[in-house]
Amino acid sequence: SWASGRLDVFVRGTDNALWHKWFDGGWSGWESLGGILTSSPTAVSWSYGRIDVFARGTDNALWHQWFDGAWRP
Repeated sequence: SWASGRLDVFVRGTDNALWHKWFDGGWSGWESLGGILTSSPTAVSWSYGRIDVFARGTDNALWHQWFDGAWRP
């Protein structure tokens, strides 16, 4: 978690895209972060306000998105 009381969940959706929802006093709806994944995503946070998500793409490469106030490719 990147903040006290904050929880982020990432999944590969039925459309194989990266999906995200979070809890911060209540649950958000699901948001699509796009892409076409061939693996389940894995997330890590190493600083307040920062979260990094990794998954394998259709090219078998490791793909990375991160949040530091906005989602970055």
